[in-house]
Amino acid sequence: MKNTKERGILRYLIYKDTRADEYVGVCVDIGLIKVGTNNANVKRDLINASKGFVRTVCEQNLSNGLLNQQPPQQYMDIFNEIVESYKLKRINQATKDIINEADTFSRTLPSLCLAT
Repeated sequence: MKNTKERGILRYLIYKDTRADEYVGVCVDIGLIKVGTNNANVKRDLINASKGFVRTVCEQNLSNGLLNQQPPQQYMDIFNEIVESYKLKRINQATKDIINEADTFSRTLPSLCLAT
């Protein structure tokens, strides 16, 4: 589904990268990435950044294409693997070795456009 200013969903992933000992937050639909040492702060910063981004797109009547961007492929691969692991109740060992404490969530675009 393509996101528009009137409808759509932003999907998020936050995980702990055990190699770098940091949390990585990604909004896979607009390509935002936030990194930090605290899961809650990364989540908060990621949501706030995406709210600001979406609000600007809405207020300035910018292209809907801006709401349909992807982060670098490495993050999409991790996101897709996590989603598949939820479906299959398993995750491959290579991903387990670098990822810990993974979480996914979503927000609707209209709620972000109207957010204050």
